[in-house]
Amino acid sequence: MNYPWISQANKVFIGVLLTQFVVSLIIAFFTGLHIQAIVGSLLIMSVPMAMIFIKPGSQLTRITVGIATQLFTALHIQMTAGMTELHFEVFATLAFLGFYRDWKVVLASVITIAIHHFSFFILQMGGSELRIFEDGHASWGVLVIHSCFAIAEGAVIMYVSATSHREAKSAYALAHAVDTIIEDKSAINLNVDIDSSIRELDNFRNLISTFKSIVDEAKLTSKQAGLLSGKVETVSEKLIHSVQGNVSQIEGIATAIEQMSITSRDVAHRAADANSLSGDNQSNTQTAKDTIDKSTKDIGQLYHRLQSASSIIEDLSSKCTEIDKTMAAIMGISDQTNLLALNAAIESARAGEHGRGFAVVADEVRTLARNTSEQAEHITAITTALIEDSKRSVGMMATCLSDAKGSADASGVASEAMSQIYDNTNLLNSNIDSVATAAEEQTTVSSDIAQSAHQLNESSKEQILDVNESHEAMMELKAIVSSLEQQLTKFKS
Repeated sequence: MNYPWISQANKVFIGVLLTQFVVSLIIAFFTGLHIQAIVGSLLIMSVPMAMIFIKPGSQLTRITVGIATQLFTALHIQMTAGMTELHFEVFATLAFLGFYRDWKVVLASVITIAIHHFSFFILQMGGSELRIFEDGHASWGVLVIHSCFAIAEGAVIMYVSATSHREAKSAYALAHAVDTIIEDKSAINLNVDIDSSIRELDNFRNLISTFKSIVDEAKLTSKQAGLLSGKVETVSEKLIHSVQGNVSQIEGIATAIEQMSITSRDVAHRAADANSLSGDNQSNTQTAKDTIDKSTKDIGQLYHRLQSASSIIEDLSSKCTEIDKTMAAIMGISDQTNLLALNAAIESARAGEHGRGFAVVADEVRTLARNTSEQAEHITAITTALIEDSKRSVGMMATCLSDAKGSADASGVASEAMSQIYDNTNLLNSNIDSVATAAEEQTTVSSDIAQSAHQLNESSKEQILDVNESHEAMMELKAIVSSLEQQLTKFKS
């Protein structure tokens, strides 16, 4: 992987290789080994330079660069015939290799310079023209000292490189993760892949995982809070309407109770009036009962008197019948008298002058008989009329007796009814007293209920204010939850 510090190190080593090439030319200027300097430098630097541009992130490129720097060092030592001071270039190039933060590159470089030192030392000791040390300084002791210092520095740089690589890799992974997280300015992406092999990022990985869990839970909680706030908003709206309806109903109840209280007071007053009237009715009923009882007694007495009158009229009718019979006898006597007077007149006419006085008397007798007959007929007519009237009177008296008896019976029934009315009036009076007492108690209770309803109405109005405040608070909470949801949508988990 082409880490950023590798790209930076490649740039550094382009400069290092070019610098070493320049150093080769400078050495050639003093030693006259221009062809060796140019050809050797080009051969050494051509491959790593090409690989830097072709495969900048490859580990082989880094190893090639590390080997090339030591080959340049070997070239410079050879061109200066093993000049001791140029051996410090080994340590300098090893230090520069720390830029790669790759212990394998340092190891390859150390192995390369070790092979160079040992092989050239052997060749130099064998009489070859190749030089590793200046003449007179080539010895195993010097070689061992150089090797120990090179190995020691290489080991330190390898350790530092390995440690630095882990730290740099962790830092790079952390920076890459952070870049991925904040890449979208409008969102925070927690779906970042962190290399599990980097132990240094375990805590950060756990932190991101915890953040993801927290964000997921926060999203779920926010969603639930949004749903809950919506439900609470709906419930609060319904509660507002319900409480408002309750207030209206309570006001109606309070008005109805006040009206009922007024009605109860009116009922109490009317009950008192009814009680007074009932008392009057009771007194009047008693008076009517007494009157009916007296009427019943009077009707009884009238019945007995009518019975006596009926008997008298029946006796009168019988006597009229006797009179009629007597008048019939008188009529017979009158007729006989008239006949005798006629006979006397006839006899007086026969007697002549001697019977004239007797004729006058007979004529007077006949006149008297005729008058008597007429009066008798008149009396008979009157008697007949009396008899008829007596019969009608007897019939009417019978009817009156029947009516009187019916009236007496009706009066008895009326008396009993008035007694029942009197008793019922007493009971009604008692009930009216109870109604009046209950109405007064109901008036008191209605007043208490009206006061309680008024207090409940005031409490309901305060409750409306509280519910409205709760609704407003819930709307604010809903807005906050909505804002929180919008903010949480920026977290991609």
